[in-house]
Amino acid sequence: MFDFRGEYMHKYKGSVLLLITAFIWGSAFVAQSVGNDLIKPYTFNCLRSIIGAISLIPVYLFMKKKYPKKYDNFKSFKTGLFSGLVLTIATNLQQVGLVYTEAGKAGFITSLYILFVPLLGIIFFRNKVAKKLWISIAIAIIGFYFLSIYGNNFKLELGDSLLLICGVFFALQILIIDKFIKNTNVILVSIVQLIVVFILTGFIMIYQEPFVLSTVKEAWFPLLYAGMLSSGIAYTLQIFGQRDTDPTLASLIMSLESVFAVITAFIVLNQNLLIHEMIGCLLIFTAIIISQTPKRSAKW
Repeated sequence: MFDFRGEYMHKYKGSVLLLITAFIWGSAFVAQSVGNDLIKPYTFNCLRSIIGAISLIPVYLFMKKKYPKKYDNFKSFKTGLFSGLVLTIATNLQQVGLVYTEAGKAGFITSLYILFVPLLGIIFFRNKVAKKLWISIAIAIIGFYFLSIYGNNFKLELGDSLLLICGVFFALQILIIDKFIKNTNVILVSIVQLIVVFILTGFIMIYQEPFVLSTVKEAWFPLLYAGMLSSGIAYTLQIFGQRDTDPTLASLIMSLESVFAVITAFIVLNQNLLIHEMIGCLLIFTAIIISQTPKRSAKW
């Protein structure tokens, strides 16, 4: 009988968690896109965040009772706070960007965060960068050009710009988690960051958007999917997965989010990309793969 607690599963459990995360995030683009058709973006993002936080509270209480391990609660709260501040910017830029951009295309543009992670690592932590990263950046820029062409002239649409910037903040959130996650309660970190997103986005929602209960009821399924799965479960799995997986492999697996976004958008929303958009997606994904391919001497 297969030993799920054996050495094999322990070695690869982080990769499995990140693969599940990538699928949930990719398919959630569909839920977010449908949600934007029913309610305003800040309202959607605010409600999905609190739904995600609430869904994790029973898990937190169960884990605390089942595994009474002592964590640094202050560090957990601080990490969740900083991560939540950055995540607020990233998720709101993404949700508003989806108003102007199709779900599949949005998934590929957002996935550029995989390239931004090492770039921000240079700025904040003075990390060394391999030559292949610069090659990847050049390919990604060309891909983004193809993905953002409308007509015969290059035109960077508002939605594309917002999603590109959101990728920078998602990369910063990944770096924060990677830097401060040790000796913290992962579930508490996730709850705190979602509550921060809920509070800050709530202020924006109050001043920018009218709250209409009837339309919120209509959006109950996209809200539950994006809230419980994408915000609650997936962000938590991301933190667990990053803790147990080699950073290079983790980034590569999470980049599959873009593939799942296109597949689910095609199946559920019948969204087809134009030829130049497909070329752009292929180039961006190629850049991501090249940037995250380990050296030959790396041990797997």
